[in-house]
This record gives sequence, structure tokens and C-alpha cells, in this order.
Amino acid sequence: MNHSKSLFLYGLIMIILTGCSSLTYQQHEPRQDVEESKQYLYKEKFPLEFLPRSMEIVAVGDSLTKGVGSSTDAGGYLPFLEESLMESGGFLSIQSSNFGVKGHRTDQLLKRLNEEVIIEKMKTADVIVVTIGGNDIMKVIKQNFNQLDLGDFQQAMPTFNENISSILKRIRDLNEGATVYLIGVYNPLSRLLPQITEFNTVISLWNEVSQKHIDSYSNMYFVDISHIFTEGMNVLYEEDLFHPNDLGYELIAESLYKKMIESQRMDSWGTPLISTGGEEES
Repeated sequence: MNHSKSLFLYGLIMIILTGCSSLTYQQHEPRQDVEESKQYLYKEKFPLEFLPRSMEIVAVGDSLTKGVGSSTDAGGYLPFLEESLMESGGFLSIQSSNFGVKGHRTDQLLKRLNEEVIIEKMKTADVIVVTIGGNDIMKVIKQNFNQLDLGDFQQAMPTFNENISSILKRIRDLNEGATVYLIGVYNPLSRLLPQITEFNTVISLWNEVSQKHIDSYSNMYFVDISHIFTEGMNVLYEEDLFHPNDLGYELIAESLYKKMIESQRMDSWGTPLISTGGEEES
């Protein structure tokens, strides 16, 4: 095994075996330019006469939806997303249903989409958010632990491709009108071992597959979060150096909220009030 592959394998071993000592990096202050961008986009999209609504969000997927690494049990990025949506002034209340399961892969999520409780929630959802794919990558690593090669990931790609396609089709069959956001995967090694570049190729390939399938649907959007983990901030949970910490989830929610603004779909979510007195149409 050459030097490059040795570094690649070493880094991936760290993912699986991390109970590593905590590493710290300089934590940046929230970026003012991002906040200004959000305010600008919001003001451009919604006029003052926009009516407040109640909306429903359904989140499905893996540990990123579950919120592993967060200091609370509130669901990772969801509380931050709800806060941004409420601050927008467009919603009176937000009901969120979190169906994230730690360790779930695409094949497992596809089966879960047949569970009655998820079906019922999805049918009435205004927004459906999906996080999936990271554990498909981990499965390849574990199955080829001793002689891992980039070719192993390429061999797993057709199955991942088929599962992502089936997941999105199933979601659309359950709800034709919901806005769907698929959050991409990221490289947790980018700050720990920046000299390992091969894993970035794997992440890019996985995200390209997801983007391709999202682009084949209307009212579905891909949310790239890979940049969050390459910007020099301390965004990883110190217990495993793999999942996001609170800051990581906040930045994921920020990326998702920005995509919601850009997709210009908010005015279609929920049922608006018809009077300033707060009465709904009878």
C-alpha cells in the first residue's frame, strides 16, 4: 500500500475508532454577511402584507436528523431551523416531526417510509427534510477495512444511486405538494487530516448522485453542507469527532434556511390567516 493510501486508511480508521482526545480549533464568530444575505433575501421575497401561517415539517433520515452530537435531545438542526422560520415573521407556529435514526442507511430509510406513522405525517407535511448517505459510506469502510480502496466506493455507487431514486419517488408519491430538501454528506476528516484528499472525492461523488436525482423533480432541492466542515471552525462533536456539535447543527440549519429562501416556496406552506384579528377562514 503506497503512502497516499496509507494516509487514507489511517484517517478512515480514526472515524470508526474515535474516542479520541478532544481537539480544539479557533471558533469563528457568526458571519455577519450571511445574516445580511438572509435578511435581504427575505425582504425581497415577502412583502409586508404577507400573512402569518402555521406549518408542518417532517424530518427523516440518519443521525444528523436524530441530532447525535447536539447538547440537547431536541433534534440537531431542527430547533435552529424553527427559530429562523419563526423570526422570519411568516409563521405563527411550526409543528415538527423527527424520525431520524442513528446509523440508518438508504436501504433502511426506504423501508421506514412504509411505516404508518411516517406515512400519515408525510401526507400533511408542508416541508420534508432528508439526511441520508453517510452511513452508506461507513458500510463500505467497514466491509473493506483491511484493504480499502476508492474502487470500493465506486462499486457501492449503483446501490446508493438506486436507493436515493427510490426514496425520493416514495416521498413524492406520499405527498405531491410538499417541498423536499435533501441534505448532502460531508467529510469529517477535512480539518483533522487535511492531507487526505481522496475522501473528498468520495463525498463529491455521493453528493453528485443526490443532486442529480433532486434535479429530476420539481419542488425538490439539494442542500450542500460540505463547506461547513472545511472553513476552519470547531463544528465537530468532541466525543467522536464525526457528528456535528451545536455550532455544526446551527450552520446546517443556516444552510437549509438559506436554501428555503432561495427556493421561494415559503408562501405556499401552511394555511394563511385572512384577517389581522387572527381568525381563520370558516
